[in-house]
Amino acid sequence: MDYAGWLKAWFGYAVGFVAAAFLLVVGLEHYTDMPLRFTKSVSYDVKIKFAREQLEEKSFDTFIVGSSMALNNIDSAVLESSHVSQHVLNLSSWGLAASEVLQFLQMVDLSDVRRVIYSSQYFDYQGEVDKVLDERELARYMKGQWVLKTYFQNIARLPESFMRYFEEDHQGTQRYLKFDEHGDVNFVREGFKINKHKWEEIPPFPKTPLDDSYFKHLLALNDYLKDRGIELVVITNPFRQELIESDEEFQSFFHTHTDYLKRLSKVQRFVYINAHAELNFDDTYFVDAYHLDETGAQRLTQLVADRLELVRFSRVQDL
Repeated sequence: MDYAGWLKAWFGYAVGFVAAAFLLVVGLEHYTDMPLRFTKSVSYDVKIKFAREQLEEKSFDTFIVGSSMALNNIDSAVLESSHVSQHVLNLSSWGLAASEVLQFLQMVDLSDVRRVIYSSQYFDYQGEVDKVLDERELARYMKGQWVLKTYFQNIARLPESFMRYFEEDHQGTQRYLKFDEHGDVNFVREGFKINKHKWEEIPPFPKTPLDDSYFKHLLALNDYLKDRGIELVVITNPFRQELIESDEEFQSFFHTHTDYLKRLSKVQRFVYINAHAELNFDDTYFVDAYHLDETGAQRLTQLVADRLELVRFSRVQDL
């Protein structure tokens, strides 16, 4: 038996297969809305791809960051129609904690950014970085550089990627997630099916007194932005008032948490907007305990625009 010839042929087939798979991954990433997989979160990977594409086309003076509190509850078009922002990009993704927001911003070019708006709820501040990724590779990707290591790693995920892409409505892709041109995903109430469990859900909250350690990732985010001359705006999103009032312990925590943020904002010099208190929404604006419908998102964003205009005016007056 010609073992040398057999090994040579086998090696050639193996190299050919890997090369073809590599080119397929590159083609899918460049010519479809299928994302490269940097993390275990498909929605985060999709937003990373979307953000890179947008940042290659133009610069932005305002970033929206956070979890679904920012993805679903902010309407960037409202900000752009105001006098406080000209070009807005929503970098938010489902489940992003404050620690992961900071991690992502550290890998993005912030040279043109003047303001970062962190739209959040009390549960967003806790948790270490959970979406494991190669920060060096992602930073290169966001700069438009080749990420050969990640392309090769994605070969193993090709079967999963194909399955997701050809599912009905292309679930797990940008098309399915329905980002608008800014990266928002606002909920249209018509035809929306409200989940009874989520309507009555109070996510876990600490039973011990709050201190600065609870907000350590937020404070680190603020320090990082201040060092670059970027203003941080922190929003507490509305929460169903009926649900807050149904649990005395939670009600006490919720108001203690917003009071603490207000004090921190004065000491650490970031803008804080308690949208829950200022808007006092009834249930008609909610699709679950803390997500807003499209109208609620527009009203919340208009409040933010109005408050930022007041802040800008007061600063001009102080000059």
